Amino acid sequence: KTRQFAHIANIMTRPLVQTLELRISTNEKRAQQIREELRILEKNHL
Repeated sequence: KTRQFAHIANIMTRPLVQTLELRISTNEKRAQQIREELRILEKNHL
């Protein structure tokens, strides 16, 4: 019974984990773009 529950829990949490990993990846890319924009703005301003 415990093994059955663990299996169900695994099936339920896997998509959540994948979604969160994708969000982390997206956020890292976005952060990199923002850092680049900031660098350009600072260079042009000073």
